[in-house]
Amino acid sequence: MIVRDQGDSWQLVAQPHHGDVCGDIVRAWGNDRFAAPRGLESLATAARRHDDGWSVWERSPDVDLGAGRPLNVFDVGTEIHLAFYRAMIVAVADEDPYAGVLASMHGAGLYNGRYGTQSEFTMNLTEAWREQVEAYVAERTATHDARAAELGIPEDQRWVEYKLLQVSDRLCLYFCLNDLEAGTEADLAPVPVDYDGDEAIMAIRPAGPWQVSLAPYPFADPELELTLRRKVLPKQSWGSRHEFAAAYDAAPFEDRAIALRPG
Repeated sequence: MIVRDQGDSWQLVAQPHHGDVCGDIVRAWGNDRFAAPRGLESLATAARRHDDGWSVWERSPDVDLGAGRPLNVFDVGTEIHLAFYRAMIVAVADEDPYAGVLASMHGAGLYNGRYGTQSEFTMNLTEAWREQVEAYVAERTATHDARAAELGIPEDQRWVEYKLLQVSDRLCLYFCLNDLEAGTEADLAPVPVDYDGDEAIMAIRPAGPWQVSLAPYPFADPELELTLRRKVLPKQSWGSRHEFAAAYDAAPFEDRAIALRPG
């Protein structure tokens, strides 16, 4: 669950719906400046499914009763999200082996600053689980080179497409965590431009309510429309986790269109 405080309400985006937007970003990627993904189908599968494990938890989402705040993806305990990511990787690899490699890299990268591409990022790490997390990252990382080689995926392609997966994830997180009515500026890097090592810093700027400009702009469509599915819950006090989960289940889904255009 990706949670944003809207003042008098909470915006809630389920992880599979976040994944749908990531998959749409990947499928639209590529123009005269930006190379289209070589492993498009596998990358799109990894982008769409990279957080599928969370759907188990989201069947009965939790809340901090003291603060009256729904629990965010970043608030859930280490032992829970380790189990989620292990299950997700197995399921994705069963559908598409190369997508499984990319999903595995994503799952490990959450604990090491996305392999150094976003060093300030970290999942909530319970100290008691540090040893298990380090073992998990080492276990996952050890499989990536050999499995990609078995599949005939060159190393440079794998790393570019891993970074594209992270760009799709981070761009969608920007949509989920910022007020797209008022607009918030941000920069995103590294953004792969091609398979020769060229990378860019992408400026994300508000261009109107639910409209965002990107510079440089990576899509062929001069105005790309994405759909963010969300729920909005009025702020209130919930007496229990079950009461909150019932309120979440009863709230309708809303589809918000987000327009992307060149900056």
